Amino acid sequence: MGQTIATKTAANAGTVTFNLGIQQVNRLTKTDTLAIKLSSGYKFNINFNFINYRTPASNKFVAGIPTELQGHWQAKLGYFTGHWNMTSNRSTLTVNDPQILNNVQYKNLGNHTYVLKGTESYYSNGSTIQYTVKKVSNNHLTLTTANGVSQWYK
Repeated sequence: MGQTIATKTAANAGTVTFNLGIQQVNRLTKTDTLAIKLSSGYKFNINFNFINYRTPASNKFVAGIPTELQGHWQAKLGYFTGHWNMTSNRSTLTVNDPQILNNVQYKNLGNHTYVLKGTESYYSNGSTIQYTVKKVSNNHLTLTTANGVSQWYK
């Protein structure tokens, strides 16, 4: 957070270990860096962009929609503008006609990529719909379905 929280000096070439307390680690964000300055004057930073990255815990689906995917997204799809609203357990994707998924579950594939599945009752009489969503950035998702890949933006 722009503050010096630890300083170490190495007498010889080798490894310097920083032991951060649990409170320090819990306050780290993916925009924080560990700044290193060598006696030669060379400087470099180690980033923490892996913070909040979760490796897949299992091959099972979990109820709900991941927080990082929730919100309102839009896409230009041919002649139509698509609107996609995701809440904690419901996905409403409208391009020409709405596709409303209830009882949504997800599987974490790692690297901000998820398989979402849910029950669509409006047009498909209770069929299970499934697709893959990757969070590219805070304002960009890719949606992969049987029809191909589309780009969605906040």
